[in-house]
Amino acid sequence: MDVHRCRFVDYTPATILSSCFTDDGRYVVGRSNGQLEVWDPTHWTHLVTIPGTASSSVEGICSADGRIFTVGGSTMVTEWDLDTWRPKSNYDCNAGVVWCVDANPSGTHLAAGCDDGSVVIMSIEGGVVEYQSILQRQDSRVMSIKWIDDNVVIGGCADGRIRSWSVNERGRMLATMRVDKSKTESTLVWSLAVIPGGSQFVSGDSTGQVKFWDVKTSTLLQSFSPHDADVLALAVSSDGTKVFSAGVDRKIHQFTLVESKKSSKWAHSFNRLLHANDVRTLAIFDDWLVSGGIERSIVVSSVSEFLDGEYKKFTVDQQISNTFTYKNFVGLFSDQFVKVWRVENSTPQLVAKLIINAEENVTSVDMSDDYIAVATINAIKVFAIVDAGAKLEVTKVKDAQFEEINPGAKFVRWVGSKLVAITAEEEIYRFSITADSISLDTELETLGSRSTSRQVAVSPDSSSVVILRHNGDLEVYHENSGRRLTKISGGCQMTFTGDDRLAVYSDSASIKEVFVQGSQLLTPWSNAHQKMPARFVSLAHDAPVEGCFYLDSKLWVYGTSWLAYFDMSSMSSASGKKRSRQGTEVAVDASSASFSVTEKYRPIIKAAPLSASSMVVVERPLLSLPTTEAYALPKIQL
Repeated sequence: MDVHRCRFVDYTPATILSSCFTDDGRYVVGRSNGQLEVWDPTHWTHLVTIPGTASSSVEGICSADGRIFTVGGSTMVTEWDLDTWRPKSNYDCNAGVVWCVDANPSGTHLAAGCDDGSVVIMSIEGGVVEYQSILQRQDSRVMSIKWIDDNVVIGGCADGRIRSWSVNERGRMLATMRVDKSKTESTLVWSLAVIPGGSQFVSGDSTGQVKFWDVKTSTLLQSFSPHDADVLALAVSSDGTKVFSAGVDRKIHQFTLVESKKSSKWAHSFNRLLHANDVRTLAIFDDWLVSGGIERSIVVSSVSEFLDGEYKKFTVDQQISNTFTYKNFVGLFSDQFVKVWRVENSTPQLVAKLIINAEENVTSVDMSDDYIAVATINAIKVFAIVDAGAKLEVTKVKDAQFEEINPGAKFVRWVGSKLVAITAEEEIYRFSITADSISLDTELETLGSRSTSRQVAVSPDSSSVVILRHNGDLEVYHENSGRRLTKISGGCQMTFTGDDRLAVYSDSASIKEVFVQGSQLLTPWSNAHQKMPARFVSLAHDAPVEGCFYLDSKLWVYGTSWLAYFDMSSMSSASGKKRSRQGTEVAVDASSASFSVTEKYRPIIKAAPLSASSMVVVERPLLSLPTTEAYALPKIQL
């Protein structure tokens, strides 16, 4: 088996600016390119990426009753539809640029802090966003905002003050609290957090100080100076006994509530250095403490064992891949560009680069012998390609009638000579493409699933299209009909292992191979491999599976730091018992006998077949990622 090891694909994830947990425990990340990522923390599987819009960023994010609201670089507050990947609504605050947003504890109202000093209150009851009021005005930019309860709002401002307002008393300002001033520049109150119970809150500012305040009296209780630079993020444990702070100096500090019979005080416990650059956001749910920032990594640590507990870091995670392959071509799409390289021998060659003129970022790309299809959530663009040796000659296929009905798509796939698109509304269209026309052949009738598409796979003979949905439903579509195959709980990756066989990996580290035609469901291989090798389970737990493919009678599965295969030709010949050298009989696990793994390649962002006897492994070394200069921590010489 020939393996082409590629490190030329310049995939660079955007920096992390904000994050939050939803009420049901999903983790949502906002990035500097406008993308939103939704994660399931149970096994840390990446559920969906909402592409966002061009030239935008997610500076602030909050959740209310399962709804997601974001702000960033405009006067708008945007609510996102996680099913269609589109904005559900854009509300113009009619004030300055919005810097921060937060939802009240009841999930009925939002407060948005603006750069002109306004704090805008919006009602979100009934599924719509409506203006309610503007709180008593002041002139300083509102950098951070939090609700104490359903009435009182506090805002950290750019003049070194924290202000509180009463929403129910016509927005009257209740109090003003002052933090320490910097000698050289104005102090910015970057972050606020409310202790559960509503009797205290915490502030972090540009002098590196963390302060604890009494809500009732608006007085300072305790002050700490643990940071060497700006404190950009704060998070509080659910029981209110631990507070975490982070910022420009890269360290995460923990404060612990120490209680006695007469009083209770906060103590600075310890800190850890888990990031290589500024930490911009912290979020807590149950025992998960999740941080992110300029380093682009999502770092998951433990609230209860923060000092010396294990942690996970997701930097170039590609569970939802933006890298694609076709024959001897490797491609990458990100934001509004598409790059294609030719892989020949040991010399890769960039043969095409497409800049997509659209308001949204690219959602999906697929390639055939004659065309490249590029989709955003609101438009599909098809480009004819001609191999001219050193380059691919690329020409857009223009059809005025198609542009009028252009539906956009979450996924596009070539099925033989036809293009299949799955739209934001989960409709399935099949198009015929020529050099100067794009015509709609059929609209497949969907099965009415309440869950949205997670992955799409096409059979080798192009006779079947399978959709894996977020609830685990597997649906197979043929020429003009579709049917529900089965439900695989936690299913997140899949690949065809034959014209009528499909392998599905679930986040519980199990693999099922099923027939997509006929009445029988599980294949003989699947029946013989009910239990996965312990080594495979351990690897999938440490570095979640990013993808799988079938090549040379083997099912290949890979994560960021490992590549493994199951030999599907040796189904169960090794099962049973064999005699050891000592003469005793020992059991042999069939799955272990046909399983092999290597950790030679890392970090892997894509592995796929190039031909019947070769594959490509695309790596993205962390040291090759572009970085900004990090805060210089003091060095201690021993």
